[in-house]
Amino acid sequence: MYSKNKIALIGMPLSGKSTIAKALSACMKVHYADLDDEIERKHGSIASIFAERGEKEFRKIEKCTLQGLFKKHKDDRLVLSTGGGTPLCSKAVALLKQHCIVVWLKISLEALLYRMADDGNHRPLLAEEKEKNMKMLYEQRQDIYAFANIIVDVERKSVEEIVQEIKKATGIN
Repeated sequence: MYSKNKIALIGMPLSGKSTIAKALSACMKVHYADLDDEIERKHGSIASIFAERGEKEFRKIEKCTLQGLFKKHKDDRLVLSTGGGTPLCSKAVALLKQHCIVVWLKISLEALLYRMADDGNHRPLLAEEKEKNMKMLYEQRQDIYAFANIIVDVERKSVEEIVQEIKKATGIN
């Protein structure tokens, strides 16, 4: 169905990108990478980068880290979990389109707000007025994520159901 050997998951913060990517890569027995983890391993916490250098500089770091991952895994099959804002950078989008089958994990605002209540992670763009900021991000990003090759509705589905849906849609085992 698709000729690319990499799958990138995009979507809102709390949509399940990291969880689904780990499960998908384990099921497919391929490499797994989390873009946010890679950034933190090389540059420190994302919250610190945002606080000290700003979002614009963070997006540059994110794009360079993405390039490095694709270089490192040039010939490897890979499942990649991106950051929620990765598609805000047109150069990052171009890299994703070039190297990956892009899957948007789509979820409703209501479900995100519910998940946010249980989230213990520090998310720089949601630091204060979380509900208001989540609504704003949700409205801003829906059109941005629409470039994805595949859209998977993740609401009220188990991780296994989502993994199987992605495998079927991509044609990759």
